[in-house]
Amino acid sequence: MSVTLFVVLFLFGAAAVAGWFYVRFPEWRSEDIRVVMCHVGAAFMAGGLLLPVLMDAVPGAFGVMTIAFPILVYTLLTSMWILKCLQAQIEGRMLQ
Repeated sequence: MSVTLFVVLFLFGAAAVAGWFYVRFPEWRSEDIRVVMCHVGAAFMAGGLLLPVLMDAVPGAFGVMTIAFPILVYTLLTSMWILKCLQAQIEGRMLQ
C-alpha cells in the first residue's frame, strides 16, 4: 500500500467515525456557538501542540492509530458541529 493511499483511507476512516459520532450522539452537540468554538480551539490545539509531542513519545503505527486518529476524529467532529451552528445561524434559529 502506498503512503498516499494510506493517508486517503486514514482520512476517510476518521471522517466516517466522526460522522457516526455526529449521528449517534446528537446530545453532544451544542447550540451555543461559543461552546462549539471552544471545542474547535481545543481540537486545533490538540492537533497543533499535543500531537507532535505525543507522536515523538509513541512512534510508528501504534502512535498513528492511538494518538493521531482520535485527534483527527475530534477535529472533524468539531468541524461538523461548527457547520451545523453556522447553518442554524443562517436560518435564524440560533439565539445570540
